[in-house]
Amino acid sequence: MVIDVHAHIIVPEILRESAPNESWRPAVSWVDSKQVIDFAGKQIKSALREFVHIERTIEEQSISGISHTVLAPWVSILRYNAPPELTKIVLRPPVERRMSVEREVAEPAGAFPREQG
Repeated sequence: MVIDVHAHIIVPEILRESAPNESWRPAVSWVDSKQVIDFAGKQIKSALREFVHIERTIEEQSISGISHTVLAPWVSILRYNAPPELTKIVLRPPVERRMSVEREVAEPAGAFPREQG
């Protein structure tokens, strides 16, 4: 059994395309088969694996021989130097948004079989 306890995920619900006028949100795209994350005025190209689509993340992990994946939020979104008003938006989303994010992680992940034992 191989477990990856460090698989980051950005759920689609918080992407910039969900609310284009909210610049705090990350934008994720693929350019020349490479993932590009536009966030906080920077382009991040170090994420080699799928960051948004949970089904692809788990599929890529499986192909690599990983039997279990622990999904974790992409922590860069927390931005230590962010102004307090932005921190409130990112860290304390409304109940509806938090529930939506939980559903976006739980529903696709639940489609994958779990090993018993």
